[in-house]
Amino acid sequence: MLREDVVEAERQGKFHIYPVRTIDEGITVLTGVEAGERQEDSTYPEGTVNHAVQNRLRELATKLKDFGKKEEEATEGEESEEIEGKQKHIKDSQLSKPQQREARLETGSNDN
Repeated sequence: MLREDVVEAERQGKFHIYPVRTIDEGITVLTGVEAGERQEDSTYPEGTVNHAVQNRLRELATKLKDFGKKEEEATEGEESEEIEGKQKHIKDSQLSKPQQREARLETGSNDN
């Protein structure tokens, strides 16, 4: 299956061939850390590669979820302020000039 020069190079210790049947076996060979098998509660044993991967994926998912919420909340706040401003403008424009002046004095607003 392998070329003779590859087999000879392996015999000379120039590199090693490690047969693996699964990706998890390959992870263990390459990292020197157990990949870890999924437990009944869908977690992986602490100290394994799969445990670290699972934790990191959860962190990223949480950050993405929070990022979307922050954008949503900021947009909602800006829209709310804009609507309130428009409502105040409509209300003020329905007042007579003296009433508008009085309302500005009450709120401390110097807008004309």
